[in-house]
Amino acid sequence: MRTHHEEEPKLSSFQNFLVSTPLMQPGSAQAPGQGPLEGYGSYHQQYWLDGVLIAVAVLDVLPGYLSSVYFFWDPDLGHMSLGKVSTMNEIEWVRAQSAGPNAAFPLLKHYTMGFYIHSCPKMRYKAEYRPSQLLCPQTFTFVPLEPALLALTRQSLL
Repeated sequence: MRTHHEEEPKLSSFQNFLVSTPLMQPGSAQAPGQGPLEGYGSYHQQYWLDGVLIAVAVLDVLPGYLSSVYFFWDPDLGHMSLGKVSTMNEIEWVRAQSAGPNAAFPLLKHYTMGFYIHSCPKMRYKAEYRPSQLLCPQTFTFVPLEPALLALTRQSLL
């Protein structure tokens, strides 16, 4: 596996970043109706095509939200926009788990794509999804995406 056309990572780096987790694992105890049937924790959502693993989404399921930690895919299938497919599946999963009067997990309301770094072109795709908010690192409050992007663009032009 190569990441962002960089050096191949060491197995220990991969383990520490995408496998080891301090979160509860599947089968962990939890209050009924509070989270997914498998429990809160870190998961690897696998995407298969004709018996071949083509992509993996690393996800954290927490009481209030699903956090997309990382996504990697077969570089030969870049034309399939697998990251967008995974994002749409993850958003739909949150909706399905929390929607309606008989919602299985009513506390699960939000989806996060993790850090947005405006100066990093590889992260800018996150601004394509709306409605969206960014967490202000100074006030620790969520702000609407559009005014935040304007402020970040102005700041980067200085």
